Amino acid sequence: MIIGSRPSWWPRTEPNSCSSPEPAKWPFFVCNICFETSTHDPFNPKGCDHVYCTPCTAKYIDTKLADNKNRILCPSPGCNGLLDPDHCRRILPQSLLDRWEASLAESAIDDAHKLYCPYPDCSALLINDGGGGCRPGRWLFFRRLWRKDWKANCPWCRRAFCVRCRVPWHSRMDCGKYQRSKAKREDKMVVELAKANRWKRCPGCRMYVSKQSGCSHIICRCRAEFCYICGARYSIEHRCRLQ
Repeated sequence: MIIGSRPSWWPRTEPNSCSSPEPAKWPFFVCNICFETSTHDPFNPKGCDHVYCTPCTAKYIDTKLADNKNRILCPSPGCNGLLDPDHCRRILPQSLLDRWEASLAESAIDDAHKLYCPYPDCSALLINDGGGGCRPGRWLFFRRLWRKDWKANCPWCRRAFCVRCRVPWHSRMDCGKYQRSKAKREDKMVVELAKANRWKRCPGCRMYVSKQSGCSHIICRCRAEFCYICGARYSIEHRCRLQ
């Protein structure tokens, strides 16, 4: 079954009362991404007639997801044709579909209620729903179990962390003391390594970010946007003070 409306280039069969109609054959078409001529199953985004081969479409979606973009439009400039998981389900591997759906679900969560497990070997998405109790699921939830502190346990790795400071649990000091001594307690080797490699810290989640290529406009996994050169939060009016 072909999902979506029939584009203008689709072959038509005329009724013939004298013989049985022959099955429609795929026409030759030129993919608007790789510009190669093909007869392989063509694919067009929802709401437009631009045509792409399925391998190029899958690679395009994979690239967009790697850039933290989950609302994906037709690759042709200025076109508002839409790509969504349901429309593309028949041409994408299940692993890519799972990533896309996970990204869409994560982006629907208010940033004020979202954080990640601070342990690097876990980094699970956690959601503060403000209730009482704790239950894991496809999307992990934690609730405030504390009275006098901000201690919680990650439902994935079961390790304790501080919700307020967003770090592994600091058992020997309260949050105020931890924040005041944070700069002194940071691993000196990590800081030096970050400086040597020119890594920048996201102003949202405070995680280090490494840019391999591209422009200075960074979109972190926490959805915060910032300038990689000066570290300031990004906006349309942003003018980097270091350029």
